Amino acid sequence: MAFVYWIHLPEHTDILSQGYIGITSKTVDERYRGHLKALKSKKSSHIIFYKALKKHLSRVLVTTLLEADLEYAKLIENKLRPKIKIGWNTAEGGTSAPINLFTDATRTKISEALKGRVKTQAEIENIRKALVGKTRPVHVIEAMRKAKTGVPRSELSKESQKATLKACPWRNRMAKLDVWAAGETIHRNFILGADTLKSLSTACEIPQTSLVCILKKLRAGWNPIEDINWVDFKLDYDTKIKKVRNEVT
Repeated sequence: MAFVYWIHLPEHTDILSQGYIGITSKTVDERYRGHLKALKSKKSSHIIFYKALKKHLSRVLVTTLLEADLEYAKLIENKLRPKIKIGWNTAEGGTSAPINLFTDATRTKISEALKGRVKTQAEIENIRKALVGKTRPVHVIEAMRKAKTGVPRSELSKESQKATLKACPWRNRMAKLDVWAAGETIHRNFILGADTLKSLSTACEIPQTSLVCILKKLRAGWNPIEDINWVDFKLDYDTKIKKVRNEVT
């Protein structure tokens, strides 16, 4: 058996063109730890994915897309990455990524060729937005994509987004982030016996309506501290809260 997974940023909405798609015969968590270990290798320093992973390490999400036999997993990876250099992927899906896409001589030639090149207005605008950290709402991005292509989102893209929200419900625009950030405390009270909506609400001092979704995940066996996506969310949430508090004081 094998897993197909998607490593991406919270603002990424298009699985067909953003982030990194991979397959593994291990668990996705084990493969991700392997990626983190590979970051220390000099051989990985020029690879698109590892450059992105190193830059956004504290913000990336890891989403399991499906579990299937290896050949089917390769087929799905190829469907999601049919060409080289899509998103953070270097190679096309279903193949092994090359260890070194360009030689030093080739990279030097490319660098020389780009010197003095005038950027287009669109490129300048994209760079400006990246530098100020401004991101558009998901519904705006989707509306713009449809307007440009005239092609509705594929069923695979829709299903992938559903899977992402199911695995990471705190990414839903309506989610109460402060409640999900308290996941470890809520889980502890649940384990100690507060396993009904009313008792969990009393133990955590959180309204029952805010605990419905998280209680479902707890009953399904979810443990936040074992969920790498939640851990990343929690770190990011705490960082933002600390920043806001510093600005207030």
